[in-house]
Amino acid sequence: MKWIEPPAIVLGPLTLIVTGVALVFDGPWRFGDTWVIVGLGGYVAALVFGGVFQAPGTKRMNELLAEQGPSHPDVIALFRRLNALMWPELAILLVVLLAMTTKPAGGGSVGFWIVVAVVLGAAAVLAARGFRAAEAPEPARSTVTG
Repeated sequence: MKWIEPPAIVLGPLTLIVTGVALVFDGPWRFGDTWVIVGLGGYVAALVFGGVFQAPGTKRMNELLAEQGPSHPDVIALFRRLNALMWPELAILLVVLLAMTTKPAGGGSVGFWIVVAVVLGAAAVLAARGFRAAEAPEPARSTVTG
């Protein structure tokens, strides 16, 4: 089923953006609406974030796995860093979801922007903690023999 992965990675987000833009053209909304700007901005941010950080990291992970195996400390550290990168990605998607479901209107939606700040701040803290954990040495594992 590996053949389905590349088309799904390209066609899924492409379908999402095309249908979203078509709905703006067809519906009562404008591209200047706050929630549309947040949605499109989040889409672009997720795309750039994935291309700049996640794709190269995943490629490197595959190379390290082939060279050193899954239990090597470098592989484990890279895996932890890639996992830490999931927090900002999730935060971006949550902000877009929030914008799409609440449709905030301009600067008057102070509550929306507070929630956005909290979500992005929490993601930054969790990602930083994940990166620190990735750099920490592996705890020694004890083996019990019976």
